[in-house]
Amino acid sequence: MILSCRPIAERIKKEVKGELAKLSEALASRRSRGKPHSKVPHLVSVQVGDNKDVRIYARVQKKVCEIGIKYSARGFKDISQKALIAFIQKLNNDKSINGIIIHLPLPAHIQPKKVFSALKLEKDVEGMHPKSNIIPCTALAIIEILKEAKIKLSGKEVVIIGSSDCVGKPLFNLLLDKMATLTSCNIATKDLISHTQRADILIVATGKPNFIKPEMVKKGAVVIDVGINYLKDKIVGDVDREVEKKAKFLTPVPGGVGPITTAMLMRNTLECFKKQV
Repeated sequence: MILSCRPIAERIKKEVKGELAKLSEALASRRSRGKPHSKVPHLVSVQVGDNKDVRIYARVQKKVCEIGIKYSARGFKDISQKALIAFIQKLNNDKSINGIIIHLPLPAHIQPKKVFSALKLEKDVEGMHPKSNIIPCTALAIIEILKEAKIKLSGKEVVIIGSSDCVGKPLFNLLLDKMATLTSCNIATKDLISHTQRADILIVATGKPNFIKPEMVKKGAVVIDVGINYLKDKIVGDVDREVEKKAKFLTPVPGGVGPITTAMLMRNTLECFKKQV
C-alpha cells in the first residue's frame, strides 16, 4: 500500500502559516511600541555548483515559502572553501537573515563539516552544525510519517540503510529515544538482506535507484523511501515500486518524504526566527 504523504505536508504548512500570522501580529504590536523587528522570517539558500537535485529542491523551497517566509537563493558555480566560509559569516552577521541552508553535495575541495561549523547556531535551519540542537528536516519528516501512520515504535525492529548526517545519524538517535530496536546499515554491509528481511520498519537512504527489491523486504513491513534518483528523466526512489505489493506501507517517490521535508524546513525556519526576535 502506498502511504499518502502530501496531506501530512499540507497540514504542517498550514500549522506554520497560522503560527506565522499570529507572530506577525505580535511583532507588529512591538513595532508600534518602538521596538523594530522583521515582520517575516528570511531564509537564504546557498548552492555551490550545478546539481540538478539541488536546483529542483531550491525551486520547491521557494514555492513553499509563499506561506509567509521570505526566500533568497545564493549560487556559486565555483568558490574556494575560504571564500564560502567568509560568505557564510557575512550571512551570519546580517540581521535581516534568520535562516541559512547550505545544500549538499558540495564540491570535493570543500569540507562540509568546516562549512557547517561556520554557521551561526540560531540560523542553522538544517541542524548541521556539530553543536546544533535543531533536528535535520528529513529525519523530522520520517518521524512525522511514522507518527501519522500510527506506527508503534517501541520494541520494533528498525533497519536504517544510510548513515548521513542529515538522515541516518539523527534518525538513529530519535528512534532510539522511542525504544525501537535499531540496526544501522549501508550499501557495503555484508549480507544486507539478512538485516532487511527482519525489519518491521525499513528506512532506505542510499542514493541507489530501485536498490531494495521485494525479496529483501519482510511481508507487512513499513518501508520509508528517502531516495530521489533520475532514470531516463524519470524520478524513482531507492526502493523498487514492486515492494508496494509486499509492504504494509511504502512511501512514494516522488511525493513522499520530500514534500514533508520541505514543510519541516519551514517549521525549522520559524523556530530559528523565534529565537532571534
